[in-house]
Amino acid sequence: MTLEGGENALKSPPMELPGPPEIGDENGNDKPQTKINSSGELLHPPAHLPQPEAPRGLLTRSKSDGPEEAEVAVSFSRSISASAGPAAAVDVSSIGKYIRERGNSFSAAIARRISSLNSSAAAGDGDFTEIHLSGMKVVVHLKKDHRSNQSDVDFKGRISFFSRSGCRDCGAVRSFFKDRGLKFTEINVDVYPSREKELIERTGSASVPQIFFNEKLLGGLVVLNSLRNSGEFDRRLWEMVGKRCPETAPRAPLYGFDDDDDSGKERTDVMIGIVRVLRQRLPIQDRLMKMKIVKNCFAGREMAVEIGKELARKHFIHHVFRENDFEDGNHYYRFLEHDPAIPRCYNFREYTNDDEPKPTSLVGQRLTKIMSAILEAYASSDLRHVDYNRISSSEEFRRYVNVVQDLHRVDVFALSTDEKTAFFLNLYNAMVVHAVIRVGLPGGAIDQKAFFNDFQYVVGGYAYNLNTIKNGILRNNRRQPYSLIKPFYSGDKRLEVALQNVNPLIHFGICNSARSSPTIRFFSAKGIEAELRYAAREFFHDGGVEVDLEKRTVHLTRIIKWYSIDFGQEKEILKWVLSYLDATKAGLLTHLLNDGGPINIASQKAKKPSLPRTRPKLTPEILLSDDGLGYVLRHFPRAFKYHGRGHEVSDLGNLIGLYQQWHSQLLPYYSFDQFVQKVEQVGTTKHVKMCIRELRERVARGGDPTKLHEPPVEHVEPDCNPEESMDVEGSVPVVPPMESHDVGYIQEDNIQEDMFNEIYREATEEPYQPSQTTAIPDVHPEQMPVEEQTMQVTSISGSGDAPKVQKVTDEQRARMEANRLKAFERAAARARASQAP
Repeated sequence: MTLEGGENALKSPPMELPGPPEIGDENGNDKPQTKINSSGELLHPPAHLPQPEAPRGLLTRSKSDGPEEAEVAVSFSRSISASAGPAAAVDVSSIGKYIRERGNSFSAAIARRISSLNSSAAAGDGDFTEIHLSGMKVVVHLKKDHRSNQSDVDFKGRISFFSRSGCRDCGAVRSFFKDRGLKFTEINVDVYPSREKELIERTGSASVPQIFFNEKLLGGLVVLNSLRNSGEFDRRLWEMVGKRCPETAPRAPLYGFDDDDDSGKERTDVMIGIVRVLRQRLPIQDRLMKMKIVKNCFAGREMAVEIGKELARKHFIHHVFRENDFEDGNHYYRFLEHDPAIPRCYNFREYTNDDEPKPTSLVGQRLTKIMSAILEAYASSDLRHVDYNRISSSEEFRRYVNVVQDLHRVDVFALSTDEKTAFFLNLYNAMVVHAVIRVGLPGGAIDQKAFFNDFQYVVGGYAYNLNTIKNGILRNNRRQPYSLIKPFYSGDKRLEVALQNVNPLIHFGICNSARSSPTIRFFSAKGIEAELRYAAREFFHDGGVEVDLEKRTVHLTRIIKWYSIDFGQEKEILKWVLSYLDATKAGLLTHLLNDGGPINIASQKAKKPSLPRTRPKLTPEILLSDDGLGYVLRHFPRAFKYHGRGHEVSDLGNLIGLYQQWHSQLLPYYSFDQFVQKVEQVGTTKHVKMCIRELRERVARGGDPTKLHEPPVEHVEPDCNPEESMDVEGSVPVVPPMESHDVGYIQEDNIQEDMFNEIYREATEEPYQPSQTTAIPDVHPEQMPVEEQTMQVTSISGSGDAPKVQKVTDEQRARMEANRLKAFERAAARARASQAP
C-alpha cells in the first residue's frame, strides 16, 4: 500500500538500503510515508483510484503539541520503521500498538491527575477539576455527599464541650469544629466557674476538653482524633442530627445571669457600716483651698484618726490633693466616688465597689482568663482580626465589665516586679479592647488623645489611662514620644508602683490596636520574661526588621525609633536585635557587623493605610428614614404579639428583642446601650419632634399608621392660557401681593375683588349660558345628575373659535373658596396698612 503525500510528500534521494525513510522533516513535522523503489522514484497509485490519506491525528503533529505528543509520535515512527519492510509502508499491527501505547499514556496522565483530586478538594478549589490533555479536556466532577456540607444541615441536637482559657487541646477541638462548619457550644469554666462542679460530676475529673453529643460524653481530644481517623465520628454525628437535645444535656450559658458566689456573704467589708454612716453624717460641701474650689470634701478633724487611717488604707477616702494618707488637723478629704476624675472611669458605675477588696493577683488572673476566652472565641487564629461587634454583645464581655469593678480598691503596691509587669501589661491590652468597643478605633490626633488619655480605669483608688500605664508604670515615668510632659508629677504616689528598671521587651507585649503593633496577648507573672522574649521573636520574624545587604542598611520597626531611649545606642540596638532574628536575617546582620564597614539604620516605612471605613452617625435624617422609624412602624405591629396580663416579662423581652433587631439593621457597629442613648439624643431634636407630631395628627385623622411619610397629593390644575384665565369660569385669577399702600391701589384692589366675586358666583351658583346657538336648559346644579354637575364649561376666546371645555369639581370649588378668603384677608390687611398713620 502506498500513500500520496501531495505537496508535503517526502522527496528523498535514492536509497542504497531498502526500507522506508524516517517520518518527520528537519523541522519536526510529520510527513506521510511513501513507497520508494530501488531507483529512488516515488510510486503513486493510478489517478482513477482514490488516493490514500494518513490517519488523522496519527501521522501529523501540529506545532502546538507538547513534548508528550512528540514522544508518542517518535515512538510511532519507530514502530513503523521497525515493522515495515520493502514491500509494505504501514503495518496494521503497528497502528494498533501505537493506539494502545497512546491510550496507556492517556490513562497514566488521567490517573496522576485524579490522584491529586483529594488534595485539591481539601484546599477548597471547587466541586470539579479540569484536566487538560492533548486533544481532549477531561472535567472530573466530585460526587457530592450530603454529609460533606454539614454546615447546611439543621441539627436538632447540640455539640458542647468544656474548655479553659489558654488550653491547646481546647483550641484544637475548637478549630476542628470550625473547619467542619459545625455549630457548637463552648463552656469555658474560667468564664463560668460554677460549671466546673458540673464538669466533675459528669466526667469524674476536671480535665478539659470534654466533648458531649447531646447528653452523651464523647471524650477528649485523643478520642476525637481516633474517631475522626476511623470514620466513626461522622456516624455518631449523624446519629445525633435527628435527635432533639434533652434537658439532661449540658445547658448553654445564658446571657445576663451571674454565678452564685458562695463566698458572697464573707466579701462584705467590715468598714462598710461605718462608711455608710459617715456618708450621711459628715458635712460634705465645697470649700476654697489654695485658690481652688474643692467640691464635696470634709475636714479631717471631724473623723477619728484611727478610723480615718483605716478608711484611707482601704481607699474609701483620700486627701483632696493626694498629699498624705490621713492626718488630724486642718486637712480636707473626700470619698473616692466624689473625686472628679473617678466618675469618668469606664469601670465605675455611679458608686464604688464596697465589698472586701480581693488580692490584686487574683483579680488580674480572673481578668486575663476572661479576656483570653474572648479572643479565642471572637478573634482569628493569628489574632490579627478581632470581631469587636460580637464581643460587645457577648456574655464573656459582660462578665469582664463586672470583673474590672473589683479593681476599685485593690492594693497594687504589694505586688512584686514580675507581678506588676504582668498585671499592667494585661490590663493595658484589656483596656485597649474595651476602648475600641466603647470609644472606637483612634483616627487622627484628636481621636488618639481621647483614646490614650481619656479612657481610664480606677485601680487601687487612682485613675489610670493607657498613657499612664505604658509610660508612667511600665517605662518608669518617661515621656511619651513627641511630648514634653511626664505622666506623673514628682509627688504622685503612683510612682511607687512604677517599675524601677525599664525592660525594652514590654514594647512587644503591648498592643495599641494599630496594624503595625504587636499581636495582642496576655502574660503570666511566673513566665513573664520568657513570654516577652517569645513575643519579641515572633514580632521580628513577622517583618519587624529587614536587612539590605547591598545598601548596607537595616530597616528597623518604628517602635525602636520612637522609644530609642529604652533600647540604647544604634550599635547596641543591632546587637540586641540579633538574638531575636531568624537564621537568615541573623546571618546577614552578623556579616554587616563583622566586616567593619558602616551600617545605615533606617525606620521601616509606614504601611499604606487602607481607605477609612466611614461609619454613618445617627442623624435625624437616618432616624426618620425607611430603615429608621419607618422600619419600626412597618415591622413592629406585625412582629409583636401582646399576651396580656401575667405575661409582662415575656412581652417586654419580645419588645426588647425587636429593638435589638432594629439596632442590628440600622447601626450594628454601636452596642445596644449606645444605640438607645443615640436614639434618645436624636429624638429630642426639633425635626424629629415635628415629624412625630405630624404622624400623630395624621393618624388621628384616619391616616395610615404604618407610613412615616405620606406622599403629597397631586392636584391637577385647569389647563388654560394666561390670556383666557379671566374668561374661563371656575378659574381663579392670581392676585400679586401689593407692597405699596397707596389709596389708588386700594381702589384697583376693590375692582379686582368685585371681578373675583362675580366670577366665583357665576362658576359655583349660576348655570352657564353659552353664546352659541345651542340652547341649554336653565337647571340648578343640585337638580342635575351627578355626571352633569361636573359638566364641562365652555369659554369663547374669539369669534369662530371652538369652545374649550373645563371641569369644576368639588375639590376645585373648595380651593377657590379658600383663595377667595385669602384674597379678602390680603385686601383687608392692605386697607389697614394704608389707614395707619
